[in-house]
Amino acid sequence: MHTSFLLFIFAVPKTKVNMKQKLLLSLVFVCAFMVTTRAQISKGAVWVGGSIGYSKGKSGVDSPIFKSNNFNINPAIGMVVKDNLVVGISLLYNHGKSEYNGQTTSEKTNTYGGGFFVRQYIPVVTRLYIFGEADAYFNSLKRNSIYGSVTNGVSKLTNKIWTAGLSVTPGVSFAVTKKFHLETSFNNLLGIAYNKSESKTELPAGSTSEPTINKSNEFTAGVSTGGRVEFNVGCRFIL
Repeated sequence: MHTSFLLFIFAVPKTKVNMKQKLLLSLVFVCAFMVTTRAQISKGAVWVGGSIGYSKGKSGVDSPIFKSNNFNINPAIGMVVKDNLVVGISLLYNHGKSEYNGQTTSEKTNTYGGGFFVRQYIPVVTRLYIFGEADAYFNSLKRNSIYGSVTNGVSKLTNKIWTAGLSVTPGVSFAVTKKFHLETSFNNLLGIAYNKSESKTELPAGSTSEPTINKSNEFTAGVSTGGRVEFNVGCRFIL
């Protein structure tokens, strides 16, 4: 298409091309050149990305001192099944721990998950893309909490939450090189999710009350079904 178009431009007789026409044809040529030189994420390439993070916090100067740490990893791999179209899988693991030093109060959380995704890149200009990603995912979370005191005894609370859902993530990607992209996105901006939860409370030893078990189911849909919009900065490799 572009070759025949350029031949048409050069075939125009010089005597019939005035200044305005020259300017117009020059602009068309520049636009055509930009379109033809936009980088493509070629079919057959392997797409690799993900994120890894660790955080640690502490507050207070006198007992009790609150301390927390959190580790998470979210790898993803996909195949470019068509130019600028990626299909793949992702995994999720998160571990968090918090405690009050000097008190019998602590909490541990582990989350496992994974899913499938489809990402469509749309070239804007050379090296710059916008993209939309659709995800189908499942997460399983378990949280163990201990609270109370030495004198009154310690209670245990166990929470289990299972989540399945669909989400949409828009973003912008810049190809630093053909094989390395930097990107920003709004994670899970739109989506629907189904949550099933179960909590079990065990009272201090010696208590005559039986453990309490509560169950609930919840369906959510709309903007940011997770309760907040997460702005993310990451990188991707095209191999």
